[in-house]
Amino acid sequence: MFYVSAYLGEAHGSAKSARDFAKALLAHCGDTRIVCPRTEFFDSSAAGYPLHEPIWYRTEARKRYGRGWVGRVRGRLDRSFRHLMRSGMRRAMHREVVVVNGWASISYWRSLAAAPKRSALIVRESPRHFEYGTRGTPISQVIREFATFDQLIFVSRIGQEEWTRMPELSAKPSFCFPNCCEEEEVASVSSGERDAIRSGLGLSGDEKMIICPGAVEERKGIEIVLRNWKGIKKKLPTARLIILGKATPDYGLPLVEGVAAGKYGPSITHIAEQPSAIPYICAADMMLFPSRAEALPRVILEAMAAGTPVVASTADGIPELIDHNRTGLLFDWNEPESMVAGVVKALTEPTQAAAWADAARRRYDERFSRRRQMERMPALLSWLGVL
Repeated sequence: MFYVSAYLGEAHGSAKSARDFAKALLAHCGDTRIVCPRTEFFDSSAAGYPLHEPIWYRTEARKRYGRGWVGRVRGRLDRSFRHLMRSGMRRAMHREVVVVNGWASISYWRSLAAAPKRSALIVRESPRHFEYGTRGTPISQVIREFATFDQLIFVSRIGQEEWTRMPELSAKPSFCFPNCCEEEEVASVSSGERDAIRSGLGLSGDEKMIICPGAVEERKGIEIVLRNWKGIKKKLPTARLIILGKATPDYGLPLVEGVAAGKYGPSITHIAEQPSAIPYICAADMMLFPSRAEALPRVILEAMAAGTPVVASTADGIPELIDHNRTGLLFDWNEPESMVAGVVKALTEPTQAAAWADAARRRYDERFSRRRQMERMPALLSWLGVL
């Protein structure tokens, strides 16, 4: 089978989840062929399963070689090589099942101009993802794109129910295959003392640290936290908010500039996107996640595995992870007072917060761990017609 992804292993959550899916494929499918602009190194095993070596098809955007005769010759040779490579790949795809990794990989998939035996799309978004910012794509267009695939693989059960209620997708065969996280890194980082982890990140050990991870964009709802930060700070004088993520130019940069200017109050730190959020999650006293649209957010899975208490919005697939008052606290992002109350409760009742975190860790292990993902893969491959 073929696995097509425009990204694999980069710093953002979708790319890391794409890598996790590839690992599960390689544990069960010996002839997995990965089509991607870059190759990626995989360990020889994962969660006790030996991993097969993938067959790589590395395809990327056309390079520029300059206007001189040397550049023209190199360009022609490069195009000839790519044509031969893609021709062989397309002939192989004609006999194979192809899985395409998410909305962001669809245009990359289209550029391959292949006609597979059967195609499946991994859906890593909720319908509301497409209402915000650069993803402001008409939902009718999204549905048309989804409908071109023979099968749909959802990372969220709630997302699966929402998408397949739409008439155009209601008869489309679908399967739910949840995300996991880099629990090996979580175990390594969380084995240290929290003060030592903070010190290594250049953070104070004396404050109540609230981590708010994710791109600073409208969908993530960080302005809800900023608008209410002074109220939180009044009730929790030792609290510090860490905003971790890249700021988008139109929406995020004005917020980040306002933070730097002290517009939203004291004790707020913005840290640009890092290779991993896990050290910050392990260093924090709690995670605050005010998102307006999510499928099955990876950073919450990381917090569950790390034992960091979570206060999160009720958006989309989040309640699959956080069972209110059992594995964390939920709030409606339209009711910020409930968010403030949740933060205060999590930081002033440490025994209760620890109980939520313990229950969340067990829930992660039982339902979302890499081991469970590996165990689910044979059923998915059978459904795809690969096994």
